[in-house]
Amino acid sequence: LTAMPVLWSKCFLTVSWMMLVIVTTSFDRLMYGFQRLKIPGLFVMVLAFIYLYIFVFAEEIHRLSQSLRSRSFAMNRLQRLKLQGSLLGVLFQRSLLRSERVSQAMFARGFQGKFRTLHHEHFSAIHLTIVLGYMGILTALRIAGI
Repeated sequence: LTAMPVLWSKCFLTVSWMMLVIVTTSFDRLMYGFQRLKIPGLFVMVLAFIYLYIFVFAEEIHRLSQSLRSRSFAMNRLQRLKLQGSLLGVLFQRSLLRSERVSQAMFARGFQGKFRTLHHEHFSAIHLTIVLGYMGILTALRIAGI
């Protein structure tokens, strides 16, 4: 039981640092950093696509849910479930067709499976200071028993 607060504090600190990095770093720099950290390219690419198209997907879901509300105001529960199932099928079909179009457009523009960026960061003194400071905080927490 005494290990639980320690575990929660470590989880909180980890999530806090992740949120700090995500909020203060632009998405393209974050993806570039992942590439520089040698995170597998497929993972970075999937993460980038999720970020880029989550808003398109959310807009499509909003449109379909609006359609569902306008069509199901006088339906019983079974009819509404059937309509929701068919709209889910429509969402899947539209997503599949859109992904094919996006894929064709990317390859037509010369995409070769790797995202390219216009800026290249180099490890500088400020980066070293941040890393050493973070390591110092973690060491101090470890010594304190947290």
